[in-house]
Parts: sequence; C-alpha cells; structure tokens
Amino acid sequence: MKRQERFRARALALCMAPLALLTIAGDGAAQVLFNAPAYYDVEAYPRDVAAGDLNGDGWVDLAVANDNSGTVSVLLNDGDGTFGPAASYAVGAGPWDVEIARMDADIHPDIVTSNSASGTVSVLLNDGDGTFGTAASYAVGIGSIPTGVIAEDLNGDGANDVAVVSSTSRSFTVLLNEGDGSLTYSGSYAAGGSATSPSWLAAGRFDTDEYPDIVVVKHFHSLYFDESYVQLFSNDGSGGFVTGPTITIGRFATTPLTEDFDGDGDVDIAVSGFAETSYKLTMLLNNGDGTFAEPVHHYAGAGGRASCGDFDFDHDLDVAISTEGVGASSFTYILNNGDATFTSALSVHVGDDPMGQASADFDQDGDWDVAVAVSGDSVVAVAMSNEDPTGIDDHVPADPGKAVRLHQNRPNPFGAGTALAFDLLRPSRVTLRVYDSAGRLLRTLLDDEARGAGQHEAFWDGRDAAGREVVSGVYLCLVEAGGSASARKLVHIR
Repeated sequence: MKRQERFRARALALCMAPLALLTIAGDGAAQVLFNAPAYYDVEAYPRDVAAGDLNGDGWVDLAVANDNSGTVSVLLNDGDGTFGPAASYAVGAGPWDVEIARMDADIHPDIVTSNSASGTVSVLLNDGDGTFGTAASYAVGIGSIPTGVIAEDLNGDGANDVAVVSSTSRSFTVLLNEGDGSLTYSGSYAAGGSATSPSWLAAGRFDTDEYPDIVVVKHFHSLYFDESYVQLFSNDGSGGFVTGPTITIGRFATTPLTEDFDGDGDVDIAVSGFAETSYKLTMLLNNGDGTFAEPVHHYAGAGGRASCGDFDFDHDLDVAISTEGVGASSFTYILNNGDATFTSALSVHVGDDPMGQASADFDQDGDWDVAVAVSGDSVVAVAMSNEDPTGIDDHVPADPGKAVRLHQNRPNPFGAGTALAFDLLRPSRVTLRVYDSAGRLLRTLLDDEARGAGQHEAFWDGRDAAGREVVSGVYLCLVEAGGSASARKLVHIR
C-alpha cells in the first residue's frame, strides 16, 4: 500500500471506529450525559422548535412556534451555544409546527409554520441577517386544522414546496413554490377515514428515484379502541402522490422521523408512541426499494415528539423523545447500536409539558445538543451535551507532521451546504474527499490541486458525484496534502 493510501486508511479507520474505543475507555456502556438545560423566554405556549443558521454566521439558531401568541420567536446564537433575546414575528393563529428551509431564490433560510386555528400555512422570508418581514399566509382548505408541515422540493424544480396535514379534512395538501417563496395550491390527498385522522407527516426518498415521498401518521379512535398507523405516499415525479400501503404501528403515535438509522444508505422511518405495553420507538427499516420490514418496537420511556442526532459520537443517529402530557417534565434519549436497535432510555428534566424539539451542535464542540419547546413554562430549554467522554477528537491528523489541518465544517449540522476550511503549513497539492459512514467515496471536492500556505476553503452542497442529495446522516471529510491527512465528521440534515 502506498504511503498516502496508508494515511487515508488510518484516518478513515480512526473516524469510523469510535464504538470500539468507547468500550475500551469505559465499562462497555456507551452513555452520554446532558448538562442542566439553559432556559430562554419565548411567547405563550410554544409547541415546536426548529434549528438552522438563520443569519449566516455559521452557528445554529432557533425558531419557535408559539401557539397561544400566534407568533414565531427567533433566537440567534451568540457564537458559543447560548442564545440572545427572542425576536417575535406574527404568523397565523395557533402555529403548531415550524420548519426552517430556503423558500425564495436567495441563500438565506426562511421559516414556514402550520397554523391550526386559522387554517393556514405562513411563510416568513429572511431579510438576510436573521430578521424577517411580514408573513405571507396561504389557506389550506375550508374547515382545515393544519398540524404537521414539511418544506421539501417535491416536484424537482429546485425550490422547496410545502405539504401540510389536516386532521379535520383527513388529508394532506401540497402547495407548490413559485420560486420566490409564494405558494400555489397543487392538490390534496386523502389520508384518513370516517374515524381515522392524520396528524403528522414527514418526507423521505424511500424508493430508488430522486423525488421525496411522504409518510403520514394517522389514528383510529373509538370508545373501545385506539390504534395508530403510518401510510406511505409515493411521489409521481411532478409533486403529485400515489397512495401506498398502510402499516399498523401501535397507539398514540406522534411525529415520524425519516432518516437512515441502520447505515445501509436507505431512508427508514421511526415513530414514537405507545406500543404493546409501554411507550416505545417503532422502527420501520427500508428494504431498499421503498417497502419496509415488519415494525420493531424499542423501549423509549416516552411517546411524544422526537428528534435525532449523533449523541454518542459513533456515526449513527440516536433519538430524543419528549414526554408530553399532564405532569410531563423531561425528554428521554436512546442510543443507536448502529443497526437501528437501541440502548435503554435515559431522561433529562426540562420543565412543564415539553413538546417539539430539535437536535444540533449549538456550541460547535462536535457533539449534538437538544432544544425543547416547553409549553407549560413558555420557554425553550437547551440541553448541551457533555464533552466526548472517550477523549477522541473528531479531527484526526494521520501524520505527525501535520502539514494539513481540517477545521470543523460550518454550519454543522447543515442542510443545503457547508464550508470546509483547512490550513496548509506549506504550499502543497491538496485532495479533499467526502465519504459515507461505511467508507464509500461520495464526492471529490479537490483533486490534487495546488494551494499555497495558509487557510483555504471548499464547499460541499450535500450531493454525491452524480448530483443526488445524500440522505440525512453522518459523513466524513478527509483532506490530504504534503504527506499528511486530516479528517472531520460532517452531519447532514435534509
């Protein structure tokens, strides 16, 4: 093996083997603890929180949907994982769910809400500095009570569209983006029946084409019986949807997560709720063709709204779940063993009636943190993950000469793209590549290119060499120059 190939192999091996190192470093139990949360005031009864870099400074900010106030609160990151005072913006009445996504033609992320009391979807366009103008609102349908909302490019034109589910109309509605952030009604799709009501939805590329499909969580309720289901809808390539199978998953299910939980490159579905005899996370693993294996239930200790992130530094996605309802005051987290099975649940106290949550690396220390909308206290609780308990640095120089050093990408996690800065000790020829967590090469960003001494930057748009957007998950960036190599973990969220 050539010397440079040895550098590459060593760097990738060190980045991909933290589970073994975790076992060596401790008692074999890979656990991670969260610090006591910091609390930030928002407006009345926050229901959901989303995370994204709203002002372009490379740090992850927060947007919070306040149900009783009819507002969204924006909290900008101070550059250290703490947040400044909330600035609030009016949207429709009763905002229930919030998304951060680019809706117009500029590069700045915007905000989308579903508004349950006004039957609308609102779009707040970013002025470029994390402030927002007046919301534009769009009717979902007469008598609709919108709950879950997503913003995804559903018809492949490069602009994020909106899909929103309504429990009263027992359907979800697609609003296509005109390219400037304005929305036009495209169609509605039945997702319920006379006693079955949908409540949440998520998008994911479940089959082999490039278009996002949709999964809807719905519930059957009667005096004697309760049951929850997920129903799949396949994208026809134009932003229209074909009804697919329905899968029974338990009771009282909430928001679905659509991520690659078992590391095979396919998008799976995880839903928290009540299954069998306790609150569990129900996992539906993708067979690779858009069909799913039988549901598997994992004890979670909570059944509320959920988020996911790499909490234990082992390159797979763990899950945090709010304990919603009367007397609830915490979130639990369960750690992925790498194959979409999970360890026992641990809990973190956050306050009265936690609801929606978001996971991201708010303080840029390489580990994921959790923000929770605490509705009963009208605050957002931000629980920071501790330092890596193994002492392993994500930055792995594969040669003691350190001719090259790769910085942590910003933002991280990222959606549409991320900046990769690296330092060169002396003029060198540089190769910069991105790999998936199995070590497969996805993209070469710099290929033996000459660069002078000093700091340089490359950009990855979250796509592979064929131009396809990669699934959410943990990726590895490796830079090689001057006989050295350096690697970092990157976290992509659609």
